[in-house]
Amino acid sequence: MLILPLLFVGLCIAIVILCHRSESLLKDFLKRNPAIVNEQSLDEYKVMVRANMHLALITIGIIIAAVAIVTIWVFLQGISGALVLPLLGLSFGFSNKVDSLEQKARSLDCATDDLERRHREISRIWRKNAFPNF
Repeated sequence: MLILPLLFVGLCIAIVILCHRSESLLKDFLKRNPAIVNEQSLDEYKVMVRANMHLALITIGIIIAAVAIVTIWVFLQGISGALVLPLLGLSFGFSNKVDSLEQKARSLDCATDDLERRHREISRIWRKNAFPNF
């Protein structure tokens, strides 16, 4: 019955990898675009936001699977099965850096009122919706 903890560890590693990918996308975008100055930078923002929203959905699915595995493991092994739970918390720790980069991207200065309005709408969708519909 070693498969459940190994699967759980694999899912935790996947969470870390997805967080790292999201962080890389954000850093690359922010490095190229310290502000939204034209249509091209707004289009790049949309691409980055879409990618991060999809990565977040995948991560949520993995988290649900990881929690289900721990629940099954605890059911089968008793409370000692929960000893792997801190690993999930450690995986979540990697998302803190992503959160601060997301906030930075959402608060970029824009060159025009129109770009500001559109940037703000994309940012609202990013925070409130599950799927990118812009």
